[in-house]
Amino acid sequence: NKFKPFLDEFQSCYKKSYRWYPAIYFMAWLIIVGVDSMAIYLTIYTVVFFTLCVLLAVFQPYEVRWLNTVDMLLLLDLLVTTMLLLRQTLLDSESVVITGMVYMLMLIPLVFISA
Repeated sequence: NKFKPFLDEFQSCYKKSYRWYPAIYFMAWLIIVGVDSMAIYLTIYTVVFFTLCVLLAVFQPYEVRWLNTVDMLLLLDLLVTTMLLLRQTLLDSESVVITGMVYMLMLIPLVFISA
């Protein structure tokens, strides 16, 4: 296959037996995009992010251990952000504290990327 070296370069951070793992992220993205217009989207987002965290904890797909840790922390950040937004939506309130926490949690990935 002519594309094997090209694909291997993009999946080289994964263990050999877990080269299929990026497909899980793609399926999660399809679910999130597919339910974006539904009323219960925050609940589904919470379930998707929790499932991704569990799968990452079980499989540990990256060759380098710190990548597993960073990926888990970023997914947990998304999970907590989604849960806070879900709480605010269900209570139909505009809490300044929760809004501030959501903004702070949204900055964590930006700080990680800039470092």
